[in-house]
Amino acid sequence: ATASEFDNDHFTVQRSRNGIDFEDLAHIPGAGYSQHTLFYDKQDPHPYAGLSYYRLIQTDTDGTADISPVVAVRMDASDWSFYPNPTEGPITIFDPEARSLAVGVYDSSMRLVKSAALGSSDPTLLLNDLADGEYTILVRAGEKVQASRIVKTSRSK
Repeated sequence: ATASEFDNDHFTVQRSRNGIDFEDLAHIPGAGYSQHTLFYDKQDPHPYAGLSYYRLIQTDTDGTADISPVVAVRMDASDWSFYPNPTEGPITIFDPEARSLAVGVYDSSMRLVKSAALGSSDPTLLLNDLADGEYTILVRAGEKVQASRIVKTSRSK
C-alpha cells in the first residue's frame, strides 16, 4: 500500500532463489499522483519450493528507483492437499494441523476472483460460481503460504 504517490511510474516485483540474483516477477503500473491510500497486490503464480527471496522496486517517472529490503519466504508444498482436482465445484483443502485458512483464488491473469476464510470444521471451498478453467489457489495460515493449481470443469454430459 502507498499512503500517497508523487511521480510514481510503476512497481517491479522481483524474486530470487539465493537472495542475490533477482528476476522480474511482475510490473505493476503506479498511479502517478495520489493523495489517498492505494492498495497493490501481486501473488507469485509459480513460487519456488523451499526458501525464496522477494523485493520491490518503485520507479518514478524520471527513472529513479528505490529498492525495498529483501524478504525471505519459505514455501513448504507438502503440507496441504487439495482435492478433488479437477473439480466440478467443491474443493477440500486438507490441513493436517487443522488451522483456520485464508484462501484466495486467482484466474489465469492472476486476478483475485474469490476469497474465503475456511475453518478446520469445514475446509471446503465452493467454486461452482467460477467459469471452467485453470485457477491458482493461494492458502495462508499465519506465516505459512502455499499455492496450488486446480482445474474447474463442468460435469460431462
